[in-house]
Amino acid sequence: MKKSYGVVIAAGGSGTRFGTDIPKQFVEISGIPIIAHTLSPFQSCKEISEIVIVAHKDYLVFCSDIVKRFGFDKVTSIIEGGITRQSSVFKGIKALNTDYVLIHDAARPVISSEKISICCTEVADCGACALGIPSVDTIKVSLDGEYISSTPDRSTLWQIQTPQCFERDFILNCHRKAAFDGFEATDDCMLAELQGAKVKLIQGDRTNIKITDYADLALAEVLLNV
Repeated sequence: MKKSYGVVIAAGGSGTRFGTDIPKQFVEISGIPIIAHTLSPFQSCKEISEIVIVAHKDYLVFCSDIVKRFGFDKVTSIIEGGITRQSSVFKGIKALNTDYVLIHDAARPVISSEKISICCTEVADCGACALGIPSVDTIKVSLDGEYISSTPDRSTLWQIQTPQCFERDFILNCHRKAAFDGFEATDDCMLAELQGAKVKLIQGDRTNIKITDYADLALAEVLLNV
C-alpha cells in the first residue's frame, strides 16, 4: 500500500529577537514572505500530500492570506500553536492524516524538494530520520558558562536541521508522553531518542539555514537567488 507523507510547518514563534514588528517567518525576501519560500518546495514535492501550518493566533489570518495568494493547495489546516514550540508541533501532528510526518521550521526557507523527497524515502525505510551536517567547528562544553569544561570529539558531532521525519503514530505517542511527563525537549529527535528510537542522519546542505538575524536574511536572499 502506498504510504502518505505530511508536513508540520512550525511557524508559531513571536520573532521578538529578530527586532521587527512581525515574526521573522513573515518578513519578506524580494516581496515574498519567508514562510511562502519555505512552503514552496513542500508544495512542489510529489510525495507530500498534506501540509499543516501551526502559527500564533494573531497570524492565522495572515497565514491564510499567504496560502491563498500563492496557491498552496496542499495546506489542509492552519491552526493556533501552543505555548511552546513542542506543544505547537504536537498540535500539528494531531491535525495530520498521513502515515509519516516531516516537521520543519518556517524560518528555514532554503530547503529543496530533492532533500524532502530523500527524507520521505528514508523515513519510510527506517521510521525516524533527520537532516544534518557534520560539525566543522570545534565545540566546547562549558558547565558554568565562563570556562571550558571539556572538548568533545568533533568527528562525532552533527548540527541537526529540519525536516525531522517520523512515522506519525510513533512521534505522536512520543509527544503525548512528553506532555504527560511535563518534559520539554530541544527538538523532536530528542523525544524519539528518549523512547528508544534510532534516528538516522541524512546528509543535509549547509545552505539549509535557519534565519535568526539580519545576516541570515541577507544570505537567504542570495541562496534563494531572488
